[in-house]
Amino acid sequence: MAAEPAALSTETFRHLISLRHSLVLRELSRLSGNERTTFAENELIINQELEELALKLKLAAKEEIVGFSRAQKAAKRYKK
Repeated sequence: MAAEPAALSTETFRHLISLRHSLVLRELSRLSGNERTTFAENELIINQELEELALKLKLAAKEEIVGFSRAQKAAKRYKK
């Protein structure tokens, strides 16, 4: 995947996943037999990549929250 986790918002990611879901369902309905099986097998690979991207987004968000929390605590200590 070419997208960097920090460059992709959660809402954008969710929207893209929703669009992709519709596309996959449409393509599956058009295919039959071996084509459908091959398509589904390829989708499993792509879904694993998407899961990895989602995990990276989650970890990036967590790091951002932890950083913000630490900065907030440091600011409170500085004010004292």
